[in-house]
Amino acid sequence: MESPTSPASRLDFYDFIGRMRRPAAADLFHSIRSFLASLSQAGEPNAEVDGGRVQTFFAEMETAIRDHPLWANATNQEIDNALEGLEKYIMTKLFDRAFASSAEDAKSDIEISEKIGLLQHFVRPHHLDIPKLLHNEAAWLLAVKELQKINSFKSPREKLSCIMSCCQVINNLLLNVSMSNDRTLSGADDFLPILIYITIKESVFQTHMESAKLGNHISVASTSSSQGLGTSTTGLNEESGDTEGLKFPFMDSETESLTPAEVKQLHELYRQVVTRYTLLSKALRKLSVDEDQLLNSVDD
Repeated sequence: MESPTSPASRLDFYDFIGRMRRPAAADLFHSIRSFLASLSQAGEPNAEVDGGRVQTFFAEMETAIRDHPLWANATNQEIDNALEGLEKYIMTKLFDRAFASSAEDAKSDIEISEKIGLLQHFVRPHHLDIPKLLHNEAAWLLAVKELQKINSFKSPREKLSCIMSCCQVINNLLLNVSMSNDRTLSGADDFLPILIYITIKESVFQTHMESAKLGNHISVASTSSSQGLGTSTTGLNEESGDTEGLKFPFMDSETESLTPAEVKQLHELYRQVVTRYTLLSKALRKLSVDEDQLLNSVDD
């Protein structure tokens, strides 16, 4: 199954829309418009009833497309592409109705989300018996990103493609580990725990990666800062033996005594402080939200 964002997938959809705009497709277009209008005006959404009507319509349209002059002599693949385009068009138009949640479903979703949120705080790879050989957070994050795309699409096929892409990333990880370590992996026994783990840890992976980037940024900034200070900072503090001054240059200096070079250096230090403060504040806000959620869950 192709990725919903792949060029081939987009071309298939545009080809379907292009054919629907031709005068010869007026009968098909009228049938689609009539179906959308009838379902949109059918009262309160009902998953079972609406789903049955949609499937019946797709079956009728498959027959109509196969017999239509616009698809004369078309291959089975071309027919499948047209049906995929039809599904995407229909489900995009009916998205709010088709994916509407009842009060019971919404309550169930909240409960599941809360439980997953709790699991995020303590589940580790060894709890799922994931061997260290398969610990690869870069690959896991890539799988997470593929799974997170699911909310960007409206048709069932596109959402399924996101899940398939996520699974493909995991499968590639298993294949690479198997080839590089001359080790035969045990299929689902290795695959399923990783899929469960990254599903539980979607948001946590993102936070960890941002924290890692923050740490790397601060490390680089600290190195460049110490290199930028050079002998100037040393000269200010060596005679007095003030080691704290090495961490806070110019603290005891009078503004009038600063040279232009030292003012420039002080400005650069100020920029670094602001940058670090901004990054740290962002990271701490995310950590605070996670902790608040955990505390609220415990209180409840």
